Amino acid sequence: MQVPLLLHMGEPQLALERAISSGDTELLHLVLLHAKDNLPPEPFFALLAPPAAAQALPLLVGYASSRDAKLLKDFYFHRDQPLPAAGLAVREGYRAEGLAQRLDGLRIAQGFYQANEGWGDGGQQCALLARATTDQIALLQAQRLLEADTQGAPPPAGGPALP
Repeated sequence: MQVPLLLHMGEPQLALERAISSGDTELLHLVLLHAKDNLPPEPFFALLAPPAAAQALPLLVGYASSRDAKLLKDFYFHRDQPLPAAGLAVREGYRAEGLAQRLDGLRIAQGFYQANEGWGDGGQQCALLARATTDQIALLQAQRLLEADTQGAPPPAGGPALP
């Protein structure tokens, strides 16, 4: 087992190369998790540059999307990928308990989309997503106002009370 020894010796790049050449995804996960825990963000993401990227990046994104949202945010920021970063902000916003946190997540996504409206072929998609996010923010705010207006009000005539 060369890979654990290389990690113990402080050689994550060589350990990554050996894990990739072995074809063993468990060794690749071992290297990625060890490097994530022991390297600052810049050297960690530099470790994932080509040719390691083709095999290591899907494993990292899969791990981070299910277990480490901060790592995924850092990854998207480092790789300058605004659309996945915005999507992550939307998902985090909707997972939040309170309305303020939901709105914050949507505003972050809206900022990513608006900042990239002039971005090549994806600019049109970003403009559309920015508008949809703006509309969603407005809908959530309108819902909050309606809920505040109807708190304690009797149910409308002719219908049952809503739960």
